[in-house]
Amino acid sequence: MKDWQEIDSLYRKNGVYLAESAQILQRLVQYEIPGLKKQINKAEQTLADSVKKEKDYLKQAEDGKKLYEKELQRIGIQGHALRAELLALAADLPSFFSKITDDVIHLKEARDYYINFRNYIHQNKKLSTKVLPLLTLLIEKGPGLTAFEFKYGTAPTRVEPPSFDLLLKEDKKASEDDEIDFGDDAIDFGDDAEIDLSVAEADIDVVADTSG
Repeated sequence: MKDWQEIDSLYRKNGVYLAESAQILQRLVQYEIPGLKKQINKAEQTLADSVKKEKDYLKQAEDGKKLYEKELQRIGIQGHALRAELLALAADLPSFFSKITDDVIHLKEARDYYINFRNYIHQNKKLSTKVLPLLTLLIEKGPGLTAFEFKYGTAPTRVEPPSFDLLLKEDKKASEDDEIDFGDDAIDFGDDAEIDLSVAEADIDVVADTSG
């Protein structure tokens, strides 16, 4: 009995508890440390993948910026006020179309030659298809031709050209309205309002079943 007491006292001496310590050490070596190493490796791999993705995204952003600047240069605008600059380009379209129409009118002789050649090939047979309908209208009507007349065969009663100045003003106003309102006004929590806790009496009518 004394031998067991001596062993127990040695076991408990200085609170070492060698058996439990050995068990804990074994668990750490066998399970905890390998598990932590796996987590470290996984975290390092995730970090490496994130760094690679960051480089890829930065490259894509740079390529997108270069492509955007190239398109701006091709269109001929600065890109500082994109919508306004595009509207300004659209404002030049009527004069551009007028110039194109003036050039198309010079194709009248070529069109007439094509019609005569077509009639000769078909021996002046009446064909159901029209010959160059859009070109013919452009030659006849000039810059006054509208898409409405080409589609429906009759000129519109009135043509209202778009007001680009008005569009620019509306765009500027919309940009100002889109500014964030942070709401600096004080919040009314309604402390002065009294809460009515009174409970209304319920009026319940009991209806007897008289059906028998």
